[in-house]
Amino acid sequence: MSLKTIAEQNGSEHESPERPRVAWQKPGETRILGHEIRRVDGPAKVTGRAKYTYDVSLPGLLHARVLRSPYAAARIASPADVDLRAAQKIPGVKAILNLVEDGGKTLRYQGDEVAAVAAVTPEIAEDAIRAIKVKYQSLDFVVSVAKAREAEAAQVHSNRENVTRA
Repeated sequence: MSLKTIAEQNGSEHESPERPRVAWQKPGETRILGHEIRRVDGPAKVTGRAKYTYDVSLPGLLHARVLRSPYAAARIASPADVDLRAAQKIPGVKAILNLVEDGGKTLRYQGDEVAAVAAVTPEIAEDAIRAIKVKYQSLDFVVSVAKAREAEAAQVHSNRENVTRA
């Protein structure tokens, strides 16, 4: 159905119970609607010449990667349980950040951040992530509300119930 047909059926005005009446322009009187608009970046995109953020490589640019927990629930007792030594020896690694603070860290989902690496290439950053060794203490977890409500269910937080009612 064309814009013209819709406008003819509705009369060129639109009425809404919540808003005052709005007078729409007649088809052909609009600047953009109903007209072909050429995209400035169209030819560059379809020919593969367009530059995207990923294509930009500035001098001194570093690439970051994050080591994430493979467990749905786990505990890392202390920062010493994250061994960064092998990763630090890899040429091209500029910085490594241990995200486990004093007192340890409880990981509450698969993918929770453990450490981060900055390196001169994405490949070196990936190698450094694989070189980091972590001592995880796997914890029990629940994946449904029904199981979380059971008395013997693993506690997500030590200071409150798993599921609260509003």
